Amino acid sequence: MSRSVASLKMHPLHSIAANANYSFYTHKYFETKAIRLTLDELKNNVLLPLQKNSATFIQERSLSALKQARSNHALYEIRDANKIGAFESCVEALTDTQFRKGSSQLFDKKQIRNHIAVQAEKGVIDIALQMLPNKVNTPIKSRSGILPCLAEIGLLLRLSEICQIAQTAAEQNKKSLQFRFRAIMDGFRFQHALNIQGCDIIHYQNALHWWLDVLDVSDHVLLHDYEAEMAHRIPVEARIREKASYYHQAQNIIDSLLESSDLLSTLNALSANDPFGEYEQDEGKLQKLFKSILYTYHHQDFEKEFSDTDRYQDAYRNILNGVYSDQKATNEWTEVFVKRTFHAASNYMASVHADRKVLLDPVSAMFPDAIRMNLLPKKDQIGLNPLCTTRPDSMKPWHGVCLIRRSGDATKIDAVSRLYAEGIQAVPVILDPNDLSIRDTPLAPMQQAHQTFFYIEPDLARSMSIKDIFTACTRYTK
Repeated sequence: MSRSVASLKMHPLHSIAANANYSFYTHKYFETKAIRLTLDELKNNVLLPLQKNSATFIQERSLSALKQARSNHALYEIRDANKIGAFESCVEALTDTQFRKGSSQLFDKKQIRNHIAVQAEKGVIDIALQMLPNKVNTPIKSRSGILPCLAEIGLLLRLSEICQIAQTAAEQNKKSLQFRFRAIMDGFRFQHALNIQGCDIIHYQNALHWWLDVLDVSDHVLLHDYEAEMAHRIPVEARIREKASYYHQAQNIIDSLLESSDLLSTLNALSANDPFGEYEQDEGKLQKLFKSILYTYHHQDFEKEFSDTDRYQDAYRNILNGVYSDQKATNEWTEVFVKRTFHAASNYMASVHADRKVLLDPVSAMFPDAIRMNLLPKKDQIGLNPLCTTRPDSMKPWHGVCLIRRSGDATKIDAVSRLYAEGIQAVPVILDPNDLSIRDTPLAPMQQAHQTFFYIEPDLARSMSIKDIFTACTRYTK
């Protein structure tokens, strides 16, 4: 590795893609290795054990929320711990470290308590956040996938758990409240930036709605489309005009840098002088976004160059591994990947800034009475960990595949890159192609594509049945 590359903080997927010990499964090997589940087997051996563990978790954490509220009574300016009420217990439920990501210093518990007290007059307390855009369908991250896998299903269950824990905590204080998440799906917002087909996003959203009913959590989780919500509030023309202005300003800077210097110099220059004026952890936001989108952008024309998936996935990986080397010594597609990724990053950030200019905080404008959560901890918002794990190599559910890991005597749902899962020889589980009952459901595209519903760590697959694995699957993070 050159000195320049070493000085650049790389994306976590960089080391995975460059790891010579990790290989993609060939199509033939995948089909030989995969376990096939019918829809009935999926419901009985996976979902029912998960739901049973979830119910136990809800009861245990609601009691913990009440106990925590009493311990923290001084935070709410209540002198006697025994006078803690329903609202304080609900706050402790929503900020439980089993779910929370980031410091509790970012938000004010007393302020959240007061907000709940006001909204309680309506009987319903909403929580809003952006998530669940689309399943990223690139070889490093997933395998032939456009639908939510078990990683997203675990997230939907998690959102419902938070609501039910808060409600149960309120009931223990003889207060009837309903909590519900408003999950704002922003796939169409970034569709053109990331070159995602609209039909893929529609299939993804339809499947999520279907899963809400199957899991019986539709009372606690509501799904909204970001673009549909924005259309009710801001004329499309105004957003397009603002976005174009931001995009061209940023892209002019990037194009001039790429013409006069190599990629590494361009990234370093952007880190010191971000076109959008945003910085995160000592690096420019656009630079950071470039390194992420590099593994997310779908180059459909590159995929069509190959007659089989085995050659495509290896060629795709080789291109990514050559991006940070001498541009002139790499495949001609390397330059295409780099330029498209920069354009995508500019497009993405332009969308964000354009919407902020017209609405400041779009999510709060959509649901002004909602408590705010965020996958990235921010001031006055509760950070949310979407998974039951704190592993540093975990990914957001839609950015990878589900991997069932061993965790002590239990098992856990995690989300990792497809290359990592196959690199450690994890066992893939797919929907049975011969199960006719699946063909009339939104899961049909997953069945037809042999998309992995989840992977299992190899030692687990050897030593435990599917049902036993999920009977042992904890909903606890810590």
